[in-house]
Amino acid sequence: MRIQQSINKHKARLEDLEKRLKQSASYNGKMEKTVASLKRQLEEQQSTINDLTNQLAAAHIQIKSLNQSVDSLNTVNKAVVKEKEAAQEQTKNLTNEVNNLNTCYYVVGSKKELKANKIIESGFLRKTKILQGDFEMSYFTKADRRTLNEIPLHSKKAQLMTNHPKDDIVEIEGSKVLRITNPARFWEKSNFLVVKID
Repeated sequence: MRIQQSINKHKARLEDLEKRLKQSASYNGKMEKTVASLKRQLEEQQSTINDLTNQLAAAHIQIKSLNQSVDSLNTVNKAVVKEKEAAQEQTKNLTNEVNNLNTCYYVVGSKKELKANKIIESGFLRKTKILQGDFEMSYFTKADRRTLNEIPLHSKKAQLMTNHPKDDIVEIEGSKVLRITNPARFWEKSNFLVVKID
């Protein structure tokens, strides 16, 4: 440390000067007091330097401890961020899963339209049946069965072709409307609804 070196240099010069003065004939009490005062100042400076050195060492220890705390907090923070991201991803996945489970599809069309889109199959003296899986999905309307309460059918006649409760079709102002009053019961057998209108 430069300050310590400077003080040591001053001490050595002062001791050398004191030795020379003692050997000289002009050494007196006044000079002796001046030399003693200079020695006291050097000792006080040395004491201050020692205190400052100790404080600096303590500060280094405290800084090292704080750095370790910061590193530890950064590690914890990274872990918390990862956990939060994982929880958000899980929530998103669960929300998507719940939404997928509550997705329903419905189609309202004439016999001709339903046949053209490969949703039903019928023929002479054969019972009309719903095709399984080979139909045109783009023809269906996608909805959320939790919020789908009513489907206007825009027809005087309507017939449910799928296995859903038949009593939910009502007539309003001369036109049929499908009212879903109990979604859990209505959609329990299938998420696909086919309504044939004339």
